[in-house]
Amino acid sequence: MKVFELRKQYKVVFEISLISALFLVTILFQIIGFGKITGEIEKPTFQLEVAKIDLTQQIKRPPPPARPAVPIASEQETLLGDETIDDTDIDLEEIPPPPPPPPKKDENEEADVFVAYDTPPELKGGYEFIRKNLKYPDMARQAGIEGKVLIKAVIDENGNVMRAEVLKEDGNVGFGQAAVDVVMKCKFSPAKQRDKSVKVAITLPITFKLK
Repeated sequence: MKVFELRKQYKVVFEISLISALFLVTILFQIIGFGKITGEIEKPTFQLEVAKIDLTQQIKRPPPPARPAVPIASEQETLLGDETIDDTDIDLEEIPPPPPPPPKKDENEEADVFVAYDTPPELKGGYEFIRKNLKYPDMARQAGIEGKVLIKAVIDENGNVMRAEVLKEDGNVGFGQAAVDVVMKCKFSPAKQRDKSVKVAITLPITFKLK
């Protein structure tokens, strides 16, 4: 069979198939009755719901600030800051006098103090005298504080206390001053160096204890 005959037969078969398909479709439309719609169409129902909406609160805003005042030219010729300051009598070139120098210690007095001695000085009345005459600071008594003070005292040839100073103090409630005051009231038998009364420096521990 030639190619030309095959192509011609293919065209005939295609036309016959197309006519048959159109005929079947036409018959199908007539049987079904296309275009005739039977039955009732239900109408859609709508349901509206009413919701209560709260009114929004209106916020009262403060009024805008007032506009700044426009400066107005003054008729006065003098303005602020033009005032003059009168001269004072203070002389800035005058230098104040320097402060007085601190008091100097008597070197001869320190040189006469013996460090080594044969017989030490003895406190008359013993520590009982200190206990009876010692004044407990009110601040320390109210706070319930106890402590100890170490005093350096210089005793002359007659057994009198020339001066006293605090070497060590517990706390800062007035123990040192109270200890100095009681030591200055003490009386000693003078120290001896080769059977001679000499001036010496001693240290005394003063204890502050509540009863």
